Amino acid sequence: MNAESPESCIAIHPLELAHRLSELDPGSVRGFQGWFQIRDDVAEAIHQQIRTQFKPLVVEYPFFDPDHDHPSGFFSDPKRGSQNRSGMILEALDALLCEAKYRRLQPAEISRALQTATAWGLKLNVRFKDFRRLRVYARGNEIESRSRREWYLLFRRRHLSVPVYRQLVVVFEPRARNENDKASLCLRMFKNVPHADLDMLLPGTVRIHWTDSGRIGIPTLWGFAMLVSKLARNLWLLAIFGAVKVLTSLTFIVAVIIAAAIYGVKVFFSYRHARNRHLLNVTRNLYYQTLSNNSGVLLRLMDEAEQQQTSQALLVLYAIERSHPEPMPLEEIDCQCEALIARLAMGAINFDVREAVEFLWKMGFVESVGDSWILAGKIRQSI
Repeated sequence: MNAESPESCIAIHPLELAHRLSELDPGSVRGFQGWFQIRDDVAEAIHQQIRTQFKPLVVEYPFFDPDHDHPSGFFSDPKRGSQNRSGMILEALDALLCEAKYRRLQPAEISRALQTATAWGLKLNVRFKDFRRLRVYARGNEIESRSRREWYLLFRRRHLSVPVYRQLVVVFEPRARNENDKASLCLRMFKNVPHADLDMLLPGTVRIHWTDSGRIGIPTLWGFAMLVSKLARNLWLLAIFGAVKVLTSLTFIVAVIIAAAIYGVKVFFSYRHARNRHLLNVTRNLYYQTLSNNSGVLLRLMDEAEQQQTSQALLVLYAIERSHPEPMPLEEIDCQCEALIARLAMGAINFDVREAVEFLWKMGFVESVGDSWILAGKIRQSI
């Protein structure tokens, strides 16, 4: 799916969706007081289904959680960690992210981000060989308006349109340095990340910009040249007073070496200062953009998967209810759901209606009549 394709994420909480559905056509649809009860029933069924489906992921991840406490050494045993394959966890995690309506970014998208940076981000050097696995998932591809002051506009604000990911998940497994290292799988979740600043969220080292290198190198070289010229002007006095020319040359060479050492130390600390300043900017950005880490990401993803499935189910149930008691074909359900999404002004959303209907059928919320669908008895009683 490219960046222009409609998102499959419904960016609204099921409670708010149920409230907004209950206010649509209150005179033509009966018993909307029961929609909140329906939401509770559907949410409970989806909660049980998600917890059962991804229970192995929750059980196995503590073996790979770098933030997990290991007072007894049970989880920190490398041999025990090797028995639980990180590949299995990654596949289960990929399925969970799919349920939460995230899409995996392609290597080409990550490569483009490594070559660019916005005015609010920084470039980093990412060594991919340090990771056994690295995956990036995104959700909510939108355009955000941001402003910054430009010097060539006399520091007046300039408004820019920046493409951002509303939520982004980074999954990486560091490469073990020796056999005794415990295998770990790191999960990171961020919000409002510009496309061009994606590399800032990956583990790496800060890349010093050429302007910073110039501010460090040019004054240093200029000062070093001035010092050498002063030494050359002063040392010729030794020759006037009869100093040996070899001694003069030796003294000059020693002075140049000492000056070079002093300026070398100055360059080193100037570079360290610039690097620490950039790291501080990275830390500030991540502080405001980080949503969760490791086990917190896992629990949050499960909650988001439940919300997405619940919202889809409510839209499908509402579409089928409007045709009650006449059965509704699957194609008509799809059209009605798209009309509802447009009516509720939720933007372009493309989700799998067939999957949602099949889930509701398995949970007993809808019944099939040939190739069409109607509400089940327990739902009709609630409305």
